[in-house]
Amino acid sequence: MKKRTLVRTTLAMAAGAALAMTVQRFYPQLVTPTATQSDSAPSEPQPLYWVAPMDPNFRRDQPGLSPMGMELVPVYPDDAASNSAGSVNISAQLANQLALTQQPVKRAPWRDERLFAAEVLPHPQATQAVQVRFSGWVESLSVNAAGEGVSEGQPLLSIYSPELVTAQQELLSARGAMLKGARERLRALGMSSEWIQNVRRAGKIQQQVAITAPQAGLLLDMPLALGQQIRPGQTLLRITDPSRVWLQVQVAGQALAADLSQAELQVRSASGDWQTTELHSLAPLANQQGRQRIQASIAGEHGLMPGDWVEARWVSESEPVLQIPAQALIDDGMQARAVVRLADDTFKSVAVVAGRRSHKAVEVLQGLSANDVVVTSAQFLIDSESMIDSDLLRYAKPDHSGMNHSNMDHSNMDHSNMDHSNMDHSNMDHSNMDHSNMDHSNMDHSNMDHSNMDHSGMDHSGMDLSNMDHSNMDHSNMDHSNMDHSNMDHSNMDHSGMDHSGMDHSNMDHSNMDHSNMDHSNMDHSNMDHSNMDHSNMNHAAQPAKDQGAKHDSAHH
Repeated sequence: MKKRTLVRTTLAMAAGAALAMTVQRFYPQLVTPTATQSDSAPSEPQPLYWVAPMDPNFRRDQPGLSPMGMELVPVYPDDAASNSAGSVNISAQLANQLALTQQPVKRAPWRDERLFAAEVLPHPQATQAVQVRFSGWVESLSVNAAGEGVSEGQPLLSIYSPELVTAQQELLSARGAMLKGARERLRALGMSSEWIQNVRRAGKIQQQVAITAPQAGLLLDMPLALGQQIRPGQTLLRITDPSRVWLQVQVAGQALAADLSQAELQVRSASGDWQTTELHSLAPLANQQGRQRIQASIAGEHGLMPGDWVEARWVSESEPVLQIPAQALIDDGMQARAVVRLADDTFKSVAVVAGRRSHKAVEVLQGLSANDVVVTSAQFLIDSESMIDSDLLRYAKPDHSGMNHSNMDHSNMDHSNMDHSNMDHSNMDHSNMDHSNMDHSNMDHSNMDHSNMDHSGMDHSGMDLSNMDHSNMDHSNMDHSNMDHSNMDHSNMDHSGMDHSGMDHSNMDHSNMDHSNMDHSNMDHSNMDHSNMDHSNMNHAAQPAKDQGAKHDSAHH
């Protein structure tokens, strides 16, 4: 009993397995596979390639190192459903490796900062000239060169003046009212009351007069030499106070703001710090169109010397404008661009129109808005990748599947130079095309399949078919009943492989056809009606006797 039950169970299981296999084979749509955990779990995206962080053109199909020794970073496929053309996905890991930084586009007062070269000049109010009011000759010099520092009252040079010697003699010999006149004459020559009193007290004429420094400072120039003759009113030396200097900047090109209250000029001191100057004037240069001159002064410990050229910075503020950091702008001379963040990990290079520029910011006239975020570092890699993607989409093969060419007029198009050898015409409908004016003489139809083409409406009368090889063509499905073969030369055509059993020759005129070279031995004429055929001009003498006997036997029967 148990053995019989076991046999039944085994047979039932075998029948069930066979039924399941049958259903799965012939009715697969009824079988729903069970999703496994591995099938249902989303697969992690695989990198398209690995790229060098500093060179987007260096790509490899596996991880490794770049020529600079940096680890290659993976580039994953873009999500075509969500990303626009030219967008680039940058994962958080890749952004960290690229040291990618971002800053928002902001609208703020435009701070115009431009760098110039400023010339340091002596301050007019801190400079004194050394002059004398008498003529003479330089006897000695106590200073040697320009830039030499002097203190107030320090002797600079000595002069021998005959005019001054004569005035001293009058002073020493004068009495009473004439003494007063002698003193006035010496004062007119520029001598001090103390010096006059010393000469009177000593009672001795000074042959050389010492010229002292009127103030402490630096010698601006040294135009004197020993023995040089001097004249009254001549500037012998100039001494300036270096703590107060004058700055002059000449600006070419775009004019600066004329409102000095909204601007300032800063200069870099000898210590490297920027110091603000006191602006005095901003005016155009005479007879020099497009050029301006800035004049300013600075006092204090700045270390600047007259004759130096220093770095100056012009700073002014205007109305609020849309601006981005200067390092965010990519300008190749053809098109200014900036890399914008579209999402958390999606970036795109966009064209912008830049306005004013400084070393810190760039004014944006078009292309960005105040809510955008731009990349300020590593943007060149993203820009090149974005441009490559945009170019690939731009030059991709267009899809014409949805285009309707039925209304296009091709009548004036010259197709004579077009190579159609590699084109697939199998799905094209030529039924409505007019081929009457087309020259097919140079076309090679040997590889074309004409079996499914309908030639019933085509006029072949003007076509030269003499060079066409019909040996491999299948005419079994072609209807020749309406075709005029009267002008066709069949003498060189090989019909041995053609099956004429189903062809109706009742309406064909064979009177002008030369069958002398045709082999009729394999042709079955038993079903052909020869009663209306004129054989009077046919030469049957060349036919074998057995064939003639067979024909006579057939006639007798």
